[in-house]
Amino acid sequence: MRNSPYYSHGGDQLLSQRDLDDGLTVCICTRNRPDELAKALESLHSGTRTPDQVIVSDDGVGAGDLSRLFPGVEFYEGPKRGLGPNRNACLSRARFSRVAFIDDDVVVAKDFVERAYRCPDDRVTTGWELNFSSDPPRRVESSNATFLGHQARAVTIQPRVSIVINATVFPASLFSTARFNEHVRYGYEELDMARQAVVGGFQIAFDPELWVEHYPSLNSRDDYLAQLETSRIYLTHRAYAVYEHRPVKGMFYVASASVHAVAVGLKRQNLAATWRAVADAIRLIRRDRHDTAAPPR
Repeated sequence: MRNSPYYSHGGDQLLSQRDLDDGLTVCICTRNRPDELAKALESLHSGTRTPDQVIVSDDGVGAGDLSRLFPGVEFYEGPKRGLGPNRNACLSRARFSRVAFIDDDVVVAKDFVERAYRCPDDRVTTGWELNFSSDPPRRVESSNATFLGHQARAVTIQPRVSIVINATVFPASLFSTARFNEHVRYGYEELDMARQAVVGGFQIAFDPELWVEHYPSLNSRDDYLAQLETSRIYLTHRAYAVYEHRPVKGMFYVASASVHAVAVGLKRQNLAATWRAVADAIRLIRRDRHDTAAPPR
């Protein structure tokens, strides 16, 4: 039995408890990026095939009127608690056997949706993105994590335990147990989902023809680097202590990662922000332990 019993989500109905039709749901979580969102929606509607369901969940303001300009788009107010809760809110409304998530600053390839329909619904299929944060733009493929949690190991041997979430098609059955971590605002959550998939018995396959263009926006990126550091330490500890069931390795990792982070912070003359990020990660780890130890209600 595929099982990943790591999250409780209140009253959310798991996808396995609903009848799902064969098809594709595309979810877009947005926050105060109307221009980028318009381009993302236009790319979905101008391709060789359109999704069966497009969900826009807004953690900001103003996306509702824009979304309604595109026929068939379902708009919802987001939970406004971060990217993980917003993605999970989308999952609670997904109605089809395949699910994809794209950021609001992504433009999909003309045949992206058509290729997504061809992805088997019993495995995770990931592709690549052309990232325009640099000039010239760079091709980004998924990389497995190093011991410290950085995505820097090229996938030369299987299994692949990483995805490029903007170019990934998930089987909806994965979300009968898995959910995006709701304790982090953003950063490394896609790596955490890849780990959940593999632990749950799902293979991650690479499709070189599945790709998108990503135009990273500077909007809504407050304290971005510190959030990434917090997420990396917290979620990598979770990988070792929870998914691998090796708590001693998890403790050794936290010590090693904290020392490494502080050393890098000193070098970059950014020690105060780095220390806060490490402290936030440790606080989340302790919260996890408390939640695990607490008796069920």
